[in-house]
Amino acid sequence: MVTAGAGSGKTRVLAHRVAHLVNTGVCDPFNILVVTFSVRAARELRERLADLVEPASAKLMMVCTLHALGLRMLRESGDLLGYELDDRHRKPRVITPTESRSMVAAAAKTVCTTPSHPLARLGTEEVSNLIADAKAKGTGPDAFTRQPADAVHDALAACYTAYQAELKKANAVDYGDLILQPLLLLAIPAALDFYQHRWQHILVDEFQDTSRPQYEVLRRITGAHAKLTVIGDAWQSIYAFRGAMGGEGFEQFRRDFPDASAVCLSQNFRSSANIVALGDALLADMKPRQQAIKPCGLSVALLRVSSEHEEAFTIASEVSRAVRCGFARYDECAVLCRTNAQIHPIENALLHASVPYYVVGRGSFFDHSEVRQALAYLALSQDFMGDDYALRTVINAPPRGLGPTELALLRGESPEVTAELLLDGERIAVLEPKIRAGVRAFLDAIQRLEGLRDAPPARVVEFVMSEDGIGLQRSLLSMSNAAERLDRVRELWRMACAYERVTDFLDEVDTMSGQDPLTSVGRERVQVMSLHDAKGLEFKLVFVAGLEEGRIPHYYDQDSRRGLEEERRLCYVGFTRATDALCLTYARQRNGRDVAPSRFLQGLPPAVFTRLPPDWSTAVAANRGDASKQNGYGQRVMPH
Repeated sequence: MVTAGAGSGKTRVLAHRVAHLVNTGVCDPFNILVVTFSVRAARELRERLADLVEPASAKLMMVCTLHALGLRMLRESGDLLGYELDDRHRKPRVITPTESRSMVAAAAKTVCTTPSHPLARLGTEEVSNLIADAKAKGTGPDAFTRQPADAVHDALAACYTAYQAELKKANAVDYGDLILQPLLLLAIPAALDFYQHRWQHILVDEFQDTSRPQYEVLRRITGAHAKLTVIGDAWQSIYAFRGAMGGEGFEQFRRDFPDASAVCLSQNFRSSANIVALGDALLADMKPRQQAIKPCGLSVALLRVSSEHEEAFTIASEVSRAVRCGFARYDECAVLCRTNAQIHPIENALLHASVPYYVVGRGSFFDHSEVRQALAYLALSQDFMGDDYALRTVINAPPRGLGPTELALLRGESPEVTAELLLDGERIAVLEPKIRAGVRAFLDAIQRLEGLRDAPPARVVEFVMSEDGIGLQRSLLSMSNAAERLDRVRELWRMACAYERVTDFLDEVDTMSGQDPLTSVGRERVQVMSLHDAKGLEFKLVFVAGLEEGRIPHYYDQDSRRGLEEERRLCYVGFTRATDALCLTYARQRNGRDVAPSRFLQGLPPAVFTRLPPDWSTAVAANRGDASKQNGYGQRVMPH
């Protein structure tokens, strides 16, 4: 068990432990499983491992999120739970949130037969959320039905059972099933025995963010044979609302593995000494202090403003000054907010100051039509005959899509257009020549797309965009916000470049959640995001906006001790995202009402603060002067 504070090199330690296991022959790379909290973290870890072990070894080990692990298990052994598996293990399919809501609505209709039915009081969104909550707690429909409750619960249980039956019928799973179903799978002795002998060393990053069902999956796989290593920071536990165990997870680990060794990483290599001291003071009663390796650097700027509008103007102005002086690039700057409502005035100020920016987490990256289209074509390159959902995504979309009249004629009495209908020569022969030509052009493009079945996914995206292929780029150029749409597809292409097989890339996309932001979209732009979205990231210059009562801490959590402690940890996460400069802002009035400074500002060391904006030019000159005074780590050592 490795406990490690912010900036202490958790990812580096994890990567070097894996490399040591492989390079010293302790464990075959095929028998190593590394679990991360986000797809972004998995990608970063794979990149580091590629530099530490032989390329062939790096490909053999499994480095993924818990949800990706669950999908892998279902595609290997899902038949034990009644799922169908094809030769490529592309089944069962992970449905989108939109599909899930539609299926929940259909299941609710079969249960809710009268206007007075108990389920009629709940909307589809609420029913979907309640089912998702049950799955997140590891509760399947059978266990949910057995729970004692009222008529509404019984009706919800019936809907949950009907929804799960429809998923099974469609050979599909939703996001919550990626943890629930593997948990059920591991209750089957044959599956449990297989996976307990499959991996000899299991390593878990960001352990504090795992939920009880997720931990149970890992504990069962570990069994009596494997070695389990967990690494994390209980003081960065900010996901209790998602069921994360936080510090309780480390206590549970000690009970389950009493002989496990414990290691503490107490040095901070990321942030300047002033920022480290600030973070330590914020959690003074909750965590041990860290030793700062970097020098003091700039004082933390604590800026009081009159309103949210002056706050936004101040942030935009300081970003502009820092970039002009050469202190940081735009993509090295971040603005962190507690709530999305704070973002709008900051956006306006950045626009007015001509500062390029990107709002992280504003809707899912994969919800955009152009991204969905490109992914659908990737799926069709692997399975044109079997992936009706991907076909429906592109069949009526430009540039190759068919119009509603053509689709109606093709469909006839069938509920949907399928690959079989498109390939039905007799049905196509009776269509008008223009419609027939459109269908044949579409099939010709798909045939050439299938010729890229074994090509890397980046090459398939290039074909989809090219004029000689699908021609998606030409289509996007004719739409509104063309530059943004093209940017998103280019980002998808950049993501795809890290993979050799389309199926591997699609599997990873399937297991991405809305809480796993793709911050690389924001390159060359200031990133504006919530404090939760900032977890795991670092920036040279960070602004934490709205340090007032009701914002940080949020008023929802002020009356709960556990909630208040989590809000304090969330604030700590925000502070420690900064490597070199940190600016904190709070207003006298927000939305026309007087507000008080955050209680989290009380008791912080005044020696690390300044009430003035940072002197960026002096900081740049000081950094140049420090170059000759650095140690082997690249920084002067400053005792805490």
